[in-house]
Amino acid sequence: MRFAVLGPLEVSTDSGQAVDVGGRQPRVVLAALVAARGRPVNVATLTEAIWGEEPPASATGTLQTYVSRLRRLLDEHGGPPLVLDDAGYRLDLAGHTVDLERFEALVAAGHEHVAAGDAAAGREVLAEALDLWRGPALAELADHPASLAQAVALEERRLVVVEQRIAADLDLGRHAHVVGELQALAV
Repeated sequence: MRFAVLGPLEVSTDSGQAVDVGGRQPRVVLAALVAARGRPVNVATLTEAIWGEEPPASATGTLQTYVSRLRRLLDEHGGPPLVLDDAGYRLDLAGHTVDLERFEALVAAGHEHVAAGDAAAGREVLAEALDLWRGPALAELADHPASLAQAVALEERRLVVVEQRIAADLDLGRHAHVVGELQALAV
């Protein structure tokens, strides 16, 4: 499966067919699990992400229902296993595509090209990494303080990569191409 969290959550099969995750609550659960990159997310964190600081009395049971539906959905589409262990729920994302992981791999490759003195290749790879962004990262988790911090860190990371791509453009003498972008960033 393919998971995209660099913008609103998008899930698709390996063949590109969109997968409907459901309403807000299951989307929040899945976004939190994908953003955790295979690490467990405890029940309290997921509960707070869905309902905030005052969850209903039925929150744990309702969360279990969301997880059960997500498990079935992921199984039906060849997705990763969603497991519960002592530390919480987690997705085993090995063998699945996550845009956040692809972004980081492209950024590392872009840095290698720039460090090797190939600004043109570095610029292209960094631009490809930035093209993965479709809006604010982890949009489903914007109301959750811990996830908001993660989203802010990702946005800061994106801006650093924008600066690095602009630096590569300048090294290539593409000054006129970046003036508008620099003006927009300065606002």
